[in-house]
Amino acid sequence: MKSYSYKSVQDLINSLNAGQLLEHLSISDLPNGIEGNYVNLSAATMVFDLAGSSLSIRERGAKDYFVRHQNIFRNLTQIIYAHKGIIEKFPGDGISMHFVNTTLDKLGIVNCITHAVRTANEIINYLITNEGMTSGFRLSLSYGDDTIAALIGGKEHEEWITIGHAVNVAHKLEKEIKDKHCIFGMDEDCYSVYTNIYRNGSAYRFAMPEDLKKQIKSEEFWYGVK
Repeated sequence: MKSYSYKSVQDLINSLNAGQLLEHLSISDLPNGIEGNYVNLSAATMVFDLAGSSLSIRERGAKDYFVRHQNIFRNLTQIIYAHKGIIEKFPGDGISMHFVNTTLDKLGIVNCITHAVRTANEIINYLITNEGMTSGFRLSLSYGDDTIAALIGGKEHEEWITIGHAVNVAHKLEKEIKDKHCIFGMDEDCYSVYTNIYRNGSAYRFAMPEDLKKQIKSEEFWYGVK
């Protein structure tokens, strides 16, 4: 398995836009005859989730659900890209997205988390102001320098996925956020940036679940906004 750094992928694709890495990654972007290609990313991963989608689909039907939420997802997509985000996928009732550290340094870490935090804030404001939703949705955010964008599958079907600790936390923290009645939750790295941006913003501190800690038996927290 061969690893491609962010710079080497840029060398492969002269037209690559640093702010839209995953969108430009396809089978044709990488050398032929190599299986298991992956790209190392330093990135903040954020997951948006709508609550009650299964119940809504069961009671009102999939078509009604789609029509009701199509405009919401269209507007959220515009917000995400306006803040240099990258959408990996729409898993039916949510959005999985990444904010890439394009400079691969400490300033780049702060910048990519800043983009993510501002995106979360704008998404929340949009849902409250334009859709009248004060609850019924959740956002989870985590940063990691070991995120991998990997090409998997075979000739019948091949696609890019992302794996890594930050990806796990962003996807699995959603349950904790729901249980604590929050609408936005983030790890400690992201909370540090959040407090610098919104100095008067209030957040609640909770113990990070054991299976989501970076180190086993270490003291670690996540922070929720209600």
